[in-house]
Amino acid sequence: MKGRINMGDIEKLHAFNNIRTYLSTEDQNFILKKLGLNLENNPQRLEGLKKEHEFCLILDFLEGCKHILAFDEGVSRLTKSKTPDMLVELANEEKFFIEIKTTEKGILELKKGKEKRFIKQREFSQSFGFSLYLAVKIGEFWALYHEDDFKTEISLPDQLSNKLFEEKFGSHFYIFPKGIRVESEYSKQETGINGIKDKKYGGLILYRFFFEDNLIFESKKGINEELTRYSAILEKLHDIMAAQSYEVKELQNGNTIVIESLIEDTGVYDYHLFLAPIMHTYNDFGLMYDSTSLFKNYLETKNRWITKTMIINVIEFLSNKKVPIMQAENVKLFINDDNEICYEAILKR
Repeated sequence: MKGRINMGDIEKLHAFNNIRTYLSTEDQNFILKKLGLNLENNPQRLEGLKKEHEFCLILDFLEGCKHILAFDEGVSRLTKSKTPDMLVELANEEKFFIEIKTTEKGILELKKGKEKRFIKQREFSQSFGFSLYLAVKIGEFWALYHEDDFKTEISLPDQLSNKLFEEKFGSHFYIFPKGIRVESEYSKQETGINGIKDKKYGGLILYRFFFEDNLIFESKKGINEELTRYSAILEKLHDIMAAQSYEVKELQNGNTIVIESLIEDTGVYDYHLFLAPIMHTYNDFGLMYDSTSLFKNYLETKNRWITKTMIINVIEFLSNKKVPIMQAENVKLFINDDNEICYEAILKR
């Protein structure tokens, strides 16, 4: 007797998400058609899976969790259990459940029909004697809320504090000062230092880091080559500088100099510095990494590309070179008149 097993859309989505980063766009569309999935009508479901993997990567990077246990929603349906996404045990042995949410609007609402699920998740957590927390990604920022703080919605600016996220997971917020400038020289004729290259301009042959026109350090072939790893760790800072001030100079020898500058004080979390280099790296299939493909790669290789210690070392190196990078805490987010997510922070003394 032959039959067909019909997976639910969630199972199909998980199956597709596990392999999509190894497929060309054409192959992805073919698989989607075979699975009967239409992501154009409901793209947030796939984004939700990416955010779950991103959150797990961040927890591992911050090194504050002793155990991370994820739940299979498909199996939970056997007993009609409304399980949260995961259970974590911190290094101090505190345990709690986490449900992961994401929003770009600054407001996370429990839509009609979702309130009951949230109530069931709270009851499930309480039956084990643990609290339920919501990890919410708003824009590029992650925040953590206790179940009692989440009634019907989380809205900006009053409730959107990152204090719990910082305290529970040991995340740090750094403010880089305006006046930082980076000059990178590329050549299409040479291999970049440590293999670093730009698709458009070629290999990186010279990297200079300035603060208020003072040269802090430089790296070029044969001289301080090891310092180019700082350019990768500071990739998020480069992205921010490029958005604020970006200049390209073509030299007579055919090389290109890219100048990026920070024209206003800018704050980032340590996990931003961790994630950015990954999202600028290509895997063995020539495709850009994302949180899912990196998550799968890490499970297979156990290779942490960038660690918390590496980031702390770069911050200390620049600070010792008189770049006044400040650490802040109790970061609060708000939306400005241009509908941009901004922050307020208390400098750590």
